[in-house]
Amino acid sequence: MSASRSELGRGTPLRVTDRASAPRLDDLARSDLLNGTMLRLVSNGVPGVTANPTIVARAQRSSDVYDDQIHSLLTAGRSVEDVYWDLATTDVATALEVLRPTFDSSDGEDGFVSVEVAPDCADDAEATKRAARGLHDPIHEANVTAN
Repeated sequence: MSASRSELGRGTPLRVTDRASAPRLDDLARSDLLNGTMLRLVSNGVPGVTANPTIVARAQRSSDVYDDQIHSLLTAGRSVEDVYWDLATTDVATALEVLRPTFDSSDGEDGFVSVEVAPDCADDAEATKRAARGLHDPIHEANVTAN
């Protein structure tokens, strides 16, 4: 089950005790990493988070916390695709730190950050593998999955 940050952050505080039915956060956003929302959700039992190009684009449009990094990368001549992956990698690395205690305490059953590769790779297994390795290799964490 996946849930958005807005679905999980309203009303009575969420406390998840059954890992099998625990919602994964389908909304990785740097603002949530910086303001403690992600840590609070994980502390309340959310066992993982997903990022994909749409999620990163939505997060970038909804907050100015990406502006300096985007400006720096574009000024350095990076392509739009490279900027996306740099933004995603930065957020994924931070989310991995937040989720690592969950990963360790669950013996690797939970605590994952899942990153979906660009949809244009969907019909090309080799391109999907290259894109997944391109994300996984620089991060070198056991609790990241790229698919």
